[in-house]
Amino acid sequence: MSHRRIAVRPSVSVMMCVYRPDPCFFPAAVESVLAQTHDDLELVIVEDPSERCGRAMLPRDLDCRVRYYTNSHRTSLIEQRNRALAESRGELIAVLDADDLAEPDRFERQAAFLDTHVDLGLVGTQVAVIDGRGAITGHRRFPLDHRSIVEAMHRVVPFCQPSVMYRKQAVLRAGAYQSTFGTIVEDYDLYSRLILAGVRTANLPTALTRYRLHAGQAKAKHLRATIRTVLAVKRRYWWATMDLECRLRMLAERSLLCLPQAIVFSLLTRMYYRDEPPPPRHPLEAVECTPACAKRADAHKGMARAVVQSDSF
Repeated sequence: MSHRRIAVRPSVSVMMCVYRPDPCFFPAAVESVLAQTHDDLELVIVEDPSERCGRAMLPRDLDCRVRYYTNSHRTSLIEQRNRALAESRGELIAVLDADDLAEPDRFERQAAFLDTHVDLGLVGTQVAVIDGRGAITGHRRFPLDHRSIVEAMHRVVPFCQPSVMYRKQAVLRAGAYQSTFGTIVEDYDLYSRLILAGVRTANLPTALTRYRLHAGQAKAKHLRATIRTVLAVKRRYWWATMDLECRLRMLAERSLLCLPQAIVFSLLTRMYYRDEPPPPRHPLEAVECTPACAKRADAHKGMARAVVQSDSF
């Protein structure tokens, strides 16, 4: 890993929360952050202790841009996220989970987009879905503009959590991550509070995040609890402005609780993560990427391919 000097206050802080990390997925996620074209960043890792120590999976002599915190006891994902948020020094916070990958120019594109669109407080990306070996198996599309996102909030979560970048102060003003609905679906709760507080949002049209879909994920393991919590968030924040179609959809989602979990997981995977080409480039993208950004991204493609196609996957 490189040993570049880090700014006292980097422009971007990348949040990564770790618990029982995979020895292949976790180092690859870290490397995808350190290989970014936007190098004015820090990676803030908060690990809860377990039988699998994440710090031991990384080189002893870590890149100076990594700030590693290990809690003394098991907390929760919400507490981990809030600690990472508090420790972060950047004005922009990017999220990446410990089993996912960021494309080399993701943070540069998102930071440039937020710099250009000062009225926005959060921006996500489209995602490519990968399996345990890193092979792309499908794509997930999300609405692009704020109006479409607000409409989608009544039906689905219109962002992929490990793809978002947001302004730190906007999230702090909204109350940061909260455990009102327990320790899962904290992202949907946060997005709801941000939007209802007037924070404008967007999704970039390009798949800049590789989202690893596997049965070991927390939401896959606790699928019934996830469905119940999503329904609770909808009822609290969005029920009053739902049309009949959205309310009937909630009824259908509740019926999923009667089915075996394996069937529900397979059904939702087929519904949301389709094996289709990534979305076409969109006029919005003209303001995301400068020629210099594109040139640097090309220079990093080989490193990204090495991470994604590693035999260790």
